[in-house]
Amino acid sequence: MESEKRAIRAVKLTDINTRENQTAAQSSIEGPSSTSEENNSTPCMKVAMKLLAFCDRSEKALTEKLLEKGFDKDEIRDVVIRLKEKKYLSDRRLMEEKIRFLANRKFYGLRKIELELARYFGLRSVKLYKEEALLKIEGDVDFFENARTLASSLARKGKERMYILSKLKNNGFSSEEIRYALEELGRAQKQ
Repeated sequence: MESEKRAIRAVKLTDINTRENQTAAQSSIEGPSSTSEENNSTPCMKVAMKLLAFCDRSEKALTEKLLEKGFDKDEIRDVVIRLKEKKYLSDRRLMEEKIRFLANRKFYGLRKIELELARYFGLRSVKLYKEEALLKIEGDVDFFENARTLASSLARKGKERMYILSKLKNNGFSSEEIRYALEELGRAQKQ
């Protein structure tokens, strides 16, 4: 997964340099009338590409960052559309990665993940991509096992049953997932 991210970033950086060179060569040949390539090398596009080269960002986060840098909303909207067309900016792909991370590393349940996604991506993107992203990662994430793993980890640390129950609820697990985790914990403690 990390190697894929590095490869994508390398391609983005290479693409920036290639496009800048092509734009310079084309503008020297055609003069100022080459509008399609000039649009790809606007200051806003250059900044956006540099931001994406360092790490993937959501559409919301990139827009906020470009607004902070002082770019016009219309120009940002055009840049975001072009980046999405080139598949450099994909909330769905980023959302899949975020769900995997929150579920498998932070041991969050679906409700807590939805809250985190809304905070990170904005409600509009979550509504558009959440179901599709969840279906795509369905085999990678087992919320029942994650709840059981978190419960057993807390039990090994000497936490009481009520604390474990509270932690599982706060982490967004459903009542069925919590029941399963506590039953498995009870079975393990009896053995």
